[in-house]
Amino acid sequence: MLLLNQVVEYCYSDYQTNKNTCFCAASCGMDCNSCLEKIHFYKASRHYDCRSMINYYVCKYVYRQASEMAVLLRNLPWHQFPYPLRVLSLGCGSCSELYAFLYHRNQLGRCAGLQYVGVDRNYLWQPVHRMIVYKADKYDLELAFKYGDILSLLRTKTKSMAGGHFKPNVLVMQYLLSDMARVMPPDDL
Repeated sequence: MLLLNQVVEYCYSDYQTNKNTCFCAASCGMDCNSCLEKIHFYKASRHYDCRSMINYYVCKYVYRQASEMAVLLRNLPWHQFPYPLRVLSLGCGSCSELYAFLYHRNQLGRCAGLQYVGVDRNYLWQPVHRMIVYKADKYDLELAFKYGDILSLLRTKTKSMAGGHFKPNVLVMQYLLSDMARVMPPDDL
């Protein structure tokens, strides 16, 4: 089973187990779809602040987001890229780009490992990230997740899985820029 499917299965199971216990501070009536729509389309100041909402988000969006990234990757000149790929993902959330990189690497028949460091400000993604780390060995994948402000993390020279300094050769900001545009005043961008 693909890692992507395992993550969705985990999130679906956790959502089903906890769907009657809303974790968010808002009175949402336990309607995660409504909460996501408010965040995505109505410029709500709220973020992904509920475990149930995060699980629902993964189940609803991750296949689409991973496919979008896979289409992009298919059109890049991969023969020019150094291996192993060392991916730094800012605002990694559900890690949809990770699944696209794994898929693309397999399509190319590459045996080279993949290093991935995901950075997110939101600690509520930790259960999803722990599940990914738990399954990583089966995919020749080295993983690390960091939580906090990216500038602070870069100042401390984020350590790689191998103990040296992690020097990415791929930077992903898949939804970071659109999220910034949603929450920041135009003059601050």
